[in-house]
Amino acid sequence: SLATLYQYDGTEITSVPTAVPKTEGNYTVRIRPAWNQHSTGDEPFTNFTFYAVDGVTGEVGSTNMASVVVAPKNDPAVAFNSNETVYAARKTLLHLTGTAVEDDTIVRAYISRLPNAGVLYFANETEMGDGVVALSAGDVVELPHGS
Repeated sequence: SLATLYQYDGTEITSVPTAVPKTEGNYTVRIRPAWNQHSTGDEPFTNFTFYAVDGVTGEVGSTNMASVVVAPKNDPAVAFNSNETVYAARKTLLHLTGTAVEDDTIVRAYISRLPNAGVLYFANETEMGDGVVALSAGDVVELPHGS
């Protein structure tokens, strides 16, 4: 299913017709689109039908449609764990990688905590020359071709 419909109190609506209780003066339902699903442009993502019932006569009104447009949400990138074997007194490239749910390219990584031992230096894919600048917590590492 692309989306799930719920009563205002969070109870999933699994069959129809389903009476929607009045809550805070309104007849309100909630909808939860499936993870990473959204509309294309301004087109409705989904729709459902409903009708109202007269509170005095019990007469059922005409059926109408509720259309739902779901705006895309840019989910945060996820950094991958990195486990590297390095040798003492030898500079070694460590590859920082990650992914984004929308298949966006990861263009930078941030150093959020320095290692307990050793020093991190910025380097590119082909060069680890002397005199490179040591990294500090909070530094940005631009990734050359994305990851």
